[in-house]
Amino acid sequence: MDSSFGAEVSIRAVAGADDEPIAAFFTAAHALDSVIGAISAEEWRRFAALPQSRGGRDFRIAEADGVIAGVATPALRDHAAPWVRHFRIVVAPERRRSGTGSALLRHIAEMDAPDAVLLQCLCPERWEALAAFLETRGFAAIEHELDMVCEDAGRQEPRRRHDIAVRVRDVTAPLAEAFAGIHNRAYAGSAAAVPMTAAEMAEVLVPALVLVAERRGVPLGFCQIEPAGAAAWIESIAVEPREQGRGIGTLLMQHALAEAARRAGPRVRLAVSDRNAAAYALYRRLGFTVTAKSARYRAERAMVLAALEGAVR
Repeated sequence: MDSSFGAEVSIRAVAGADDEPIAAFFTAAHALDSVIGAISAEEWRRFAALPQSRGGRDFRIAEADGVIAGVATPALRDHAAPWVRHFRIVVAPERRRSGTGSALLRHIAEMDAPDAVLLQCLCPERWEALAAFLETRGFAAIEHELDMVCEDAGRQEPRRRHDIAVRVRDVTAPLAEAFAGIHNRAYAGSAAAVPMTAAEMAEVLVPALVLVAERRGVPLGFCQIEPAGAAAWIESIAVEPREQGRGIGTLLMQHALAEAARRAGPRVRLAVSDRNAAAYALYRRLGFTVTAKSARYRAERAMVLAALEGAVR
């Protein structure tokens, strides 16, 4: 059912016919604010189909006079307590400070009532107005995510070790189960990562380029690489915790950079938490530099609703 916040903005669920209008919305918003990434209709469909997006079932559109004024992409991570609803809200630059962001945030905060769910999102450092918006609605920054780029990937041959093999692998069901376990153990306690089942891991990794570090056929770690326009994007790298500190992450990254450069050119991008000092140091050694910084904000759902109620009084 449609509902409204104020007289001009209505909120509704995203439908299949919205792919092209949403792509046009992001393209127009990108032209006015480069921090907002442009996205094609096909890229939007792939994003909505990701396991973590839950088919886009909770995605919302804000409309004003029949035109898209904002898009929200919330998705609940309920694999383990506490439940966390990750979200992103993008408001058309010309519609900012019009109540559109508050309308979308209210819908997100009401989705999981009465459960005690945490709400979480990223705020680019340049978006000072968004940071202020979040902080006045009960959010606090818990960490920062650093966007990094290497412009000359593949400049060095990766190391070879007699005890560990690194190779590109097709993701089979047993491998997906092994990778899910490694991922969940390696990122336990991380604010950004969420636990994944074997089926979800398979769905994410099958279309990707995947490198595996193995000792006598036993996976010790893996790296997921995705295309990103004229660059490659390292979506994830995970090493079995008991094997960390033994150079396996370095070995995986060296091979990942070489493979990415061979397939897509010398530009490779990734993101890392500023709390992951070991990973950050590794990426710096491999030639990555920081290009952007975003704060990760989190708040209790009930606190956000209370703040929104206070804002409209």
